Amino acid sequence: MAGRSLARTTKLGTLALGGVEALHVAHEVENGKNFFAEVGKSTVSLAATLTGVGTLGALGAKYFGPIGSLLGVGAGTMIGCKVSDILSS
Repeated sequence: MAGRSLARTTKLGTLALGGVEALHVAHEVENGKNFFAEVGKSTVSLAATLTGVGTLGALGAKYFGPIGSLLGVGAGTMIGCKVSDILSS
């Protein structure tokens, strides 16, 4: 299962999401927030989202085909965001 999840996580997608998180960190630091706290929160967010998308997308694709893959990616994104909120608060 881990191999299937890792195969779904592309370098380009990871770089794009990392770029979005870097922009978010820059914006928050510009507004007076602590740099290290924001980098930590963004790292947790990036890791949780990629893990959720890869794992649930792979599970959905294995059992339900392309529709399951899309539903798994959506669910993985939502769960990754919730986990990130819980861990970073």
